[in-house]
Order: sequence, then C-alpha cells, then structure tokens
Amino acid sequence: LRFLRPVPVKVVNDATARSHFEARVRKFWPEEKMKLEQTAYRQIGLMPEGSDFMEGLFSLLEEQAGGYYDPDEDTFYVLDDMPKSIAPMLMAHELTHALDDQHFSPDTLFTESKDDFDRSGVVSAVVEGSGTLVMSVFLIKELQAGRMKPSALQDLAESEAGRGARLKASPSFMQRGLLAVEAVEVGHPPLQPRVPVVPHQVPIQALLVLPFLPLPDLTPHE
Repeated sequence: LRFLRPVPVKVVNDATARSHFEARVRKFWPEEKMKLEQTAYRQIGLMPEGSDFMEGLFSLLEEQAGGYYDPDEDTFYVLDDMPKSIAPMLMAHELTHALDDQHFSPDTLFTESKDDFDRSGVVSAVVEGSGTLVMSVFLIKELQAGRMKPSALQDLAESEAGRGARLKASPSFMQRGLLAVEAVEVGHPPLQPRVPVVPHQVPIQALLVLPFLPLPDLTPHE
C-alpha cells in the first residue's frame, strides 16, 4: 500500500491527548452503555465498588499513550513526554493506522459494529494488530541492521509508560483490555484480549536474532 496523501504530524501534551481519547470513547461507546457495563464489572467482581472505569481508563492512557492517529483530522499526534529515541517505533505503528485509514476507513467498520461486542472485538484486533505487526517487524529490522540503538528500548523502559505505575495498580482485566498507545481508538475498549507487545521487556539478544516476517503486498491490482 502507498499513502494517498501526506499525514501531518503534531506534538501535543497529555491533556490534549486525554481530550481526544475521551471524545473517541464517547463516539463509539455511549455513556449509558458504559455505565451498564461498569455495573456488570462490579457485580462479577472485576472492579471494586465505587471505582470509576472511565476515569481509570483515561488515567492509564495518560500514562501509556505515546502517540495516536486521529482519523477525523487525518493527523498523527506525538506526546511531548515521549523519549525522542522511540519516535521511529511510534511512527511505524501510528502511520500504519493512517495508511489503513486512507485505504479502508476503519471508523466505518467501528460504527457498523459498535453494538456487536464480538464483531467490534474482531475489528479492534485487526486494526490494532496491523499497527503492532508493522511496528514489530520494523523494530527488529532496524535493530538488526544497526540503524536503531538498543538503548532506545532502555529509554522506553525508563519512561513513565515503561515504568507503568498506574498500569500495575489497575485491575487485571483493564490491563488486558488496554491496547497500549490507542486503547480507545478501536471501538470498544474493555475486555479486548491481547498479548501485550512490550519491546523493552524482551531481551535485546532475542530481538537481534528473530527472523524477518515477510509482509504481503496489499496494493490493489487494477
């Protein structure tokens, strides 16, 4: 696939990012539905009484998000507290979302599936998996080629997101549901199963010997 148009890049702070996440959540996850699900989580013991799921989620995002792509603005935003050394990883992930948006308009799929929990989970997994796959392949290739220094992973580990104090203190189901940089970008935030991709927790020696995963050419053929 090729970009159909340039993607602007802007630097923002945590407060601006949080406002974006809140708007995205409310677009695909109405407040009334959220309250019903929050009550259900409490009743089955996933959340303590008196806790606020949305506040917890937004707090996690303030800590964990390093950047995000906004399809409404067709713009890639980078958080100003992220280490500069991990910018290539963020770009590989978020610009993949931008590329997917230009060709496939995932928001249309999110809108069509927002009332179907299973379908929204599939859409979320495909969209986020696309960004994560490209980022992971890019990271391995750059490290093995010597174009990215292993110290970048250490910088990530030492950042607020890498330390993850809020993440570690959150309920386990919320940890599993958080889709890292853009948990709320993909339709239905809670309880989406995933295997976390945490590059700074993988031994650098393992990354340097991983085989490349060839990616298919999805360019439409006329």
